[in-house]
Amino acid sequence: MATLNLSPINDEEISGNVTGSVGTRYTLINDFPDALGSTTLNFGNGVISATFGLGAASIPTGATIASVKVSYYSYKNGISTTIIKARIKVGGVYYDSPSFDPGNGEATIAQQTETWTLNPATGLAWTRDEIVGVGANTLTAAGWSSTNAFPIITVSSLQVQIDYTSSLSINKQSNAGTITQTRKQLFLNRKVVTETGLQVGLSLHAPLTKILIVLEALGVVSRNQLLFLMATVLLLGSKARLAGSAKKAVSLTIKNNRASIRIGRPSISEGNH
Repeated sequence: MATLNLSPINDEEISGNVTGSVGTRYTLINDFPDALGSTTLNFGNGVISATFGLGAASIPTGATIASVKVSYYSYKNGISTTIIKARIKVGGVYYDSPSFDPGNGEATIAQQTETWTLNPATGLAWTRDEIVGVGANTLTAAGWSSTNAFPIITVSSLQVQIDYTSSLSINKQSNAGTITQTRKQLFLNRKVVTETGLQVGLSLHAPLTKILIVLEALGVVSRNQLLFLMATVLLLGSKARLAGSAKKAVSLTIKNNRASIRIGRPSISEGNH
């Protein structure tokens, strides 16, 4: 599981009794984690709303979003019950978390985290596009709201955390070769696996276990297809060595649920087995 952290970059919407200067309030709460309350905003005496624009999200294509979290530090300045809610803006609409009553006094400052496992605008799991700003129902801002900010509530920092898993999360090495990952390409012995076509290239000296690692990680072939591919590489690799062409490249291509293996010009293909 990977996490992308987003901090406030501007004042998105401020209403009610909120301290700080117009247009620069975000600079007082973009220092997460500020567990000491070095810079703060105060919300008080009634209904308030304070949301802030978020920095650009960079998440690998094909990633699965597990959750969106809003974390912040807060305390209240009195013994009476007060209300604060984390707020996110999705597709132009604001959505609030359940109410929270912070501890009384600066000494009680503590982190609070609210989690959205589903996109509240759709009721479905978050998609990568909704996080990076593509299409409708995208996440654009986060902050707080309160229908009863009395006694005064103090907040010291804010951060949005995106938990996700990537479909390309391989980083393994051996003496026979190296697999490395970038956002859009996977390299195995200097051949390329692209997102379109998912072409796997390898040289004959690469161990067959590397083929299995890559194909299983990409999740684009069945177990039967993997067995077919492994057996074919063994066969073709043996023939290639007998023919004195051990340095020729073997190319595996998986596209539209068909797997093919190529040494030079000849190829063997396998469909839905």
